[in-house]
Amino acid sequence: MAMADHACAQITLTGMVADSATMQPMLDVNITVKRSGKGTVSDARGYFSLSANDTDTLVFSRVGYYTKVRPVKWVKEVVIIFLTEEHKTLQPVVIESETLMPWLKKLPPESPWKNPTLNKSFTETPGFQGLQTFGPGYVMSGPISRFSKYEKERKKLKVVQRENYKARNYVDIVNDPEVKDKIIKDYNLTEEEYYRLLAIFNEKNKDIIYELQSSELIPLLFMFYGENAKKK
Repeated sequence: MAMADHACAQITLTGMVADSATMQPMLDVNITVKRSGKGTVSDARGYFSLSANDTDTLVFSRVGYYTKVRPVKWVKEVVIIFLTEEHKTLQPVVIESETLMPWLKKLPPESPWKNPTLNKSFTETPGFQGLQTFGPGYVMSGPISRFSKYEKERKKLKVVQRENYKARNYVDIVNDPEVKDKIIKDYNLTEEEYYRLLAIFNEKNKDIIYELQSSELIPLLFMFYGENAKKK
């Protein structure tokens, strides 16, 4: 819900922020005006109120949730902003030991203590009385760092896959015949003019277009073409 004072350039925005999964109001969500010092936080009921210019962009953020960026022109028609919880993979931990083992130098070269990558059954006695003999079939696997590298590569792949999905979703929407043909018909455009204006739309909204769902992107597209088709 939003209220505008027609006598000035500022708009007073009021609304609520909620969790997209539980639909529960969210406390302490930061709502800031991009590239300015203005901002506020949501209260225990998820409510917020903030003054901004019609040309500003709002940023909704909270630790543990994906940040949402919305233009004021679009947000002023929205009552509730939903934030989605962010699931992060913990960074792998590599454990290194500096334990003093005085008998290490006395072990044979084929010992896994000297060669951790060795995968061989053997029997040996460390050279000091009271230390247990390593029996047949004792095997040590490779370094922990191999696991760390695998996790890092897998995490990178997930990020790339997620970004590719977002880009593909956007491309599918702007090229969908129902969306494109309706915009061309409603605003009396040629297909060439449609894509020329789309390039301008992409540049103006490059920070958010891949983050929007279809229910959010389509109204924003129609609003943009409605404002810019007459200027062609």
